[in-house]
Amino acid sequence: MTCHSIDPDLAARFPADFMFRLSKEEWNGLQALRSQIAILKAGRGQHRKYLPLAFTEHGALMAANILNSPRAVTMSAYVIRAFVKMREDLAANSAILKHLAEIDKTLLIRDSALRDIYENICVHLCSSVFICVHLWLKSCSIA
Repeated sequence: MTCHSIDPDLAARFPADFMFRLSKEEWNGLQALRSQIAILKAGRGQHRKYLPLAFTEHGALMAANILNSPRAVTMSAYVIRAFVKMREDLAANSAILKHLAEIDKTLLIRDSALRDIYENICVHLCSSVFICVHLWLKSCSIA
């Protein structure tokens, strides 16, 4: 993010690690969430000159402390709850992934043990079948 692409007042108020500029792909993915009030009119000025800025969790908390209107306070609480929920979901996903890795490891160990048992049974079974066929052929006086 370059300094000249951000409003100096905004840059002075919010440190660089509290906000970032969305990439073109991120912005295109968010087009469905655009504000119906703040959409640029068709014709002149219909395209954004700069990609929009987004706040990190710390930037959102800082913005919550700056804005004073009742609506801003309500939205700040909503944003903070969303960040808390995302953190909880990430922690839950980490725990699930760890548990799945443990299950995978256990299955690999058991799979190896079952493969060894199967191979031992095949060796003994094949040798038993060979002996039985050999004895049967001998009893029939074919061998």
